[in-house]
Amino acid sequence: MIARRYRGSLVVWALLIAYASLYPFFPLRLPSIEAVTGFFTAPRYVIRSDIAFNVVAYLPLGVFAC
Repeated sequence: MIARRYRGSLVVWALLIAYASLYPFFPLRLPSIEAVTGFFTAPRYVIRSDIAFNVVAYLPLGVFAC
């Protein structure tokens, strides 16, 4: 019963994360070659606010999914 109770919250949260990940939609353009090659290498630096934002954004998704 409990899992069914939060199913709608899981869908809403997943849609919010998808929307935030795709925003801004315009202007759409192909990534540069540096961006593509940089995807496969280790990052040069880590930004603490990015890590904190990702934890805050994805923690509820994991809670709702469980």
